[in-house]
Amino acid sequence: MSIAWWIGVVRALIELAMFCLLGQGILALLAGRSRHDNPVYRLLSLLTIPPRQLCALVFPRLRSAWGQGIFCLTVLFGFWIGLAFFRKMLDH
Repeated sequence: MSIAWWIGVVRALIELAMFCLLGQGILALLAGRSRHDNPVYRLLSLLTIPPRQLCALVFPRLRSAWGQGIFCLTVLFGFWIGLAFFRKMLDH
């Protein structure tokens, strides 16, 4: 297993976290205040706890859930793009 393979695995996990954050945000918009009763929202919330906590350690002043989610999505997207560039540099 090469480094490029491991980078692909990490990128896939980051993609999963980003899609979970996007889904959670869309469900929050659609369900409104009753989103906490939605089992899909709770599952997505469970899956996004680790990246949200890591982002909260980096930038603790964000109090709102929306701000944390957007910041976390931006950080994950940055890592995803950075790993793509790193993988391209390894291939050449």
